[in-house]
Amino acid sequence: MDPWRNFSVLLIVAALIVGGVALYRRHAIQQRQAEERAALETQLPRPSGQLMRTSRSLARNCSGWTSDVAGHALDEPMQQDYQRASTPTTTRRCHWTR
Repeated sequence: MDPWRNFSVLLIVAALIVGGVALYRRHAIQQRQAEERAALETQLPRPSGQLMRTSRSLARNCSGWTSDVAGHALDEPMQQDYQRASTPTTTRRCHWTR
């Protein structure tokens, strides 16, 4: 057999081994990160119903604020931007509510 052919076969085998090790390490790192993330999520407190009601009430109270809260009047384009931003478009549910 030609020595260059042996070298190229050896090089291909080495590349396959290195690629396999890299994939295995990447999978192991991702799995470890997922386990750490799951452990941290179990440590987070779940919001209570009272907290959710309070935050909704605060959002309703703040939605009535007008543009003169800043102490100066806004020009027409800024007023329109403010109105668009303060008008709720959809009702979103938090991921922890059922």
